[in-house]
Amino acid sequence: MRRRVRRDLTVPPPDAYELAEARGYGLNASDLRRWRPLSAIEIHWARKYGLSPGAARRWAREGVGVRDAVRAVRLRIRPEQVRPWAAAGFLPGDAVEAAEAGMTLAEATAWRQAGFILPDAALLFRDGWTLDEATIAQFAGVDRYAPAAASRTSENLRCRSAYGLAASLAVSVSRVKRGEVLIVGAGIGGLSASIALRGKGFGVTILEIQPDLHSSVYGVGIIQPVNALRALDAIGCADECLRQGYASKGWARLLNADGDLLHEIPGATIPGFPCMNGITRPKLHKILTDRAIDSGVTIEYGSTISDLRDEGDHVEVTCGDGSRRRVDLVLGADGVRSVVRRFVLDAGLEPRYNGQSAFRVNIPREPEIDQIVLQAGPTGMAGFVPIGQDLAYLFLNVPWDRSLRPSPEELLAILREKLAPFGGLTGRIRDTYIDDPAAIVFRPEEYLIAPAPWHRGRVVLLGDAVHSVTPHLGQGAAQAIEDGVVLAEELGASGPAEPDIADAFTRYAARRYGRCKFIVEASVQIGDWEMHPSPDADQAGLTQRVMETMALPL
Repeated sequence: MRRRVRRDLTVPPPDAYELAEARGYGLNASDLRRWRPLSAIEIHWARKYGLSPGAARRWAREGVGVRDAVRAVRLRIRPEQVRPWAAAGFLPGDAVEAAEAGMTLAEATAWRQAGFILPDAALLFRDGWTLDEATIAQFAGVDRYAPAAASRTSENLRCRSAYGLAASLAVSVSRVKRGEVLIVGAGIGGLSASIALRGKGFGVTILEIQPDLHSSVYGVGIIQPVNALRALDAIGCADECLRQGYASKGWARLLNADGDLLHEIPGATIPGFPCMNGITRPKLHKILTDRAIDSGVTIEYGSTISDLRDEGDHVEVTCGDGSRRRVDLVLGADGVRSVVRRFVLDAGLEPRYNGQSAFRVNIPREPEIDQIVLQAGPTGMAGFVPIGQDLAYLFLNVPWDRSLRPSPEELLAILREKLAPFGGLTGRIRDTYIDDPAAIVFRPEEYLIAPAPWHRGRVVLLGDAVHSVTPHLGQGAAQAIEDGVVLAEELGASGPAEPDIADAFTRYAARRYGRCKFIVEASVQIGDWEMHPSPDADQAGLTQRVMETMALPL
């Protein structure tokens, strides 16, 4: 007797795009129906890690990604057990980390209040460290993020000895920190660096000149190449970006003005990550901000600096409101118009305009926008980037006289005029969606590569403050995130109490300068080719070479 299968008629059947994406992962329509509402890439990961469809769906409803869900199942944790942790402000994956280490919610909360991010606290807890011992370890100079080694060597004795000394001197363990870092700018680079530095034991405060999170976010959507995902994974944010964004298996297709295919650009991969992820800027900033706050970072909106004075063993900071504070290090992550840069580099160093400006407009994602789509036309380079399951954005890079400042209504007319020669996808999008002047974002394309070193004394720069990138390769944010990860690695090996801070900053710039310079120059070259086409122009080839280079280890 054949078993009757009940079909959920409320779930729509997979469309052509979903089927095409599924085939890329070795899936079919039946697989998609069975695993609803997971996407093809989520199904791929779940099958790889042995998670059943029902379990994957239950964990997805709790906001838990596939990798953490697999660990939870192995620990016999039920999805509903994560809810109290979420209510207490922990990320769902952190709840699994804590459970794996045997921590209770109360214990995890105490560690977080002491300034430890939970994954690191869980490692220490599992290895037998008490909260007091781990806190004092920072005071004694012990690397608290190598707990497995430290607990079995003389470092553990050093920690316990330091704890006894501090107790005898009545030192408050809650106030012992490795060093205080002040970051200027709560953009992508500043937030990423703050999380990475908290992971190395530093106290971190961010000053952001804008009044709140919403007002500090500029732009439409953002491209996350595979190297950005690797760096985001290092600070615990990659899975959430992939869950909220749109992951692509390939990098881009290059079309002519009529919509005919000219080149496929496959991009590069790193094991465990898709070639690219697209996400809206507000979502990315929310993910980074939540992670930073959960890690113990303090963010002060509506605040900036007016003066810095390096005193040798600390920095005296004067804020915009006249208040003063003393910190161990200052990190300038305040963008291409950086205020901090003038305290480090030549005051005359400014970004250069490449001759192009870019229109950007959010649009519904059409099925063929399953990766970046570039369409070269006589008026400029049009393109599309998927940034969500149902969302994408259109961009158009055009030569532009920067002295021209049209109104929003004029911008709409200009954009439609410049899109007029395009057929295919661009023509269809123009005729269907480009009708709202308020939806248009228009920005000049600038670039900058500052000579190393990127520091002076105890003040250091990262991101657009030292390497502003035009958008042609989608690497601007990626490089800023990498900066934060590398800087934290180098500072984590030194610490502000040691005499080789300058060496740490020098190692940071040495690891970053050549990579960033390559990206800046390649992006400028592509912009030149777009403005001045020539027979030897090879945008597809250069793009692929950049992506393969960026996938190499940091």
